[in-house]
Amino acid sequence: MKTLLPACILSLFACTASANWVGGISYTHLSVEQSGISVDQAGLSGSLGYQIPLQKEGLSVIPEIRVGQSMGSSTVPRDGNQVRVRLESLTAFSVRVQYRLNGEKVYYFVAPAYGRIIYKIDKIPPSPLDKYADSETDDLWEIGVSGGLGYYIDDHIAAELVYEHLDKIGVVSVSLKYYF
Repeated sequence: MKTLLPACILSLFACTASANWVGGISYTHLSVEQSGISVDQAGLSGSLGYQIPLQKEGLSVIPEIRVGQSMGSSTVPRDGNQVRVRLESLTAFSVRVQYRLNGEKVYYFVAPAYGRIIYKIDKIPPSPLDKYADSETDDLWEIGVSGGLGYYIDDHIAAELVYEHLDKIGVVSVSLKYYF
């Protein structure tokens, strides 16, 4: 029993050392049309995935989760009033199929995705003295697809350009990925 615990701990280190984790950070531009308004906002997101190499050389599958938030709010007209819209959060799950040509630094990918966006709409009061303004929060769960291409800067770092379409949500991202 005394040797079982150290053996388990050592096996965990071996699994972690051979892991194919992929982490990333992205600058994201979201375009959403919902509830009679159209909003474009920029945001930041982070991702974490695990690369599973397949039999064919250069082909891999990467299950991934992404979480992000907007960097501001937009003021848009709605029903004769001005409203402030803020995208509170973006969460997406995807399974990416990635193909890297033999010896090349360029790779291509496509991924079905399932995403959730939460946004808040605040009615801007007509007067600064009007302390009461209506507010509502809504969320969208959408199924979609993403695709893009990447370029390996070195063995562990890659830059990507991604387009994702989740029903009413269009997302364009520039990402930096780290393979560890």
